[in-house]
Amino acid sequence: MSKTDKIKSLEFYTYLCQKVGSEEIVRSRRLIYTIGDIAMDNNFPRISSGSKGEGLNFKGSDTDLMFIEPNYRVYESVSDVTNRRKVILTMDTEETPPCFTYLRILNSNGFLHGFTEQMRQQKNGKVFLSSELFKTYRLGQLVLALPMLKNIHGPCISDDLEQHDIAYCIKCDITSATMGQ
Repeated sequence: MSKTDKIKSLEFYTYLCQKVGSEEIVRSRRLIYTIGDIAMDNNFPRISSGSKGEGLNFKGSDTDLMFIEPNYRVYESVSDVTNRRKVILTMDTEETPPCFTYLRILNSNGFLHGFTEQMRQQKNGKVFLSSELFKTYRLGQLVLALPMLKNIHGPCISDDLEQHDIAYCIKCDITSATMGQ
């Protein structure tokens, strides 16, 4: 690196520290969010994400939270299922673009939460979890506790000012990951 490049790099670093915060401040912010995530109810785990979760505090940044659904589990195939006490979903990629999947609902051993019935969608004789119905159901629950959160915005539920985004996520147990050619 040339002397000029080093000077520009240091100037840029100084500028970022003034606008975003020093490494220590960013690290402290991350830690605060991580502690908040850990302190939450372990039955419904939370992950702070987005710029604030990364320790960045930009003007106009929203707060992004991901909640891990405790009663659902996604598996690559039926043979990978290990926990039958959850609503079991398997990946179905037959009619999807690359990197996308349908989540097929398996009603093994007769266990299916009543609210899951409201989120079902049938296609070609198979039963899938509808992401739209899933978000609509969660929005209905969330608006009771936090009335300011009342909009579906992409994959999230957000408030009118779009200062808070909440995404409900489902844990996926993948046995192996391979890259396509």
